[in-house]
Amino acid sequence: MGERLEAAVSSKSTITYTEDDLIAELRTLTRKRLRAWLREGLVRPRREAGAALYDEIDRARLELILTLSDDFDIGDDALSICFGYIDQFHSLRRELTHLISVIDNQPETVRQAILKAWRGEA
Repeated sequence: MGERLEAAVSSKSTITYTEDDLIAELRTLTRKRLRAWLREGLVRPRREAGAALYDEIDRARLELILTLSDDFDIGDDALSICFGYIDQFHSLRRELTHLISVIDNQPETVRQAILKAWRGEA
């Protein structure tokens, strides 16, 4: 189970978007809004040769930000709080996925001892 979970988490997208691509594709995204969200740290594209490049996760994140902002009238302050929690959740998920992988690679006796300790039987 741990290996499947790790593979799903570590799979990377190969699609890359520029700022112009995103503004053209996302109906209510403007350059002003995008730059404000970049300043807030809500979106963190990678940089290559000084240009910001966005992947599928960045695009999905922007779509969610736009939905929350436009459709649910959630302000930038609340968005920062929400995405802070989302980022913490994903970080914890990565750590737990790694832990599962480490446990999966242990001998059966060690895995059983961990399972007993987890259940409070140890």
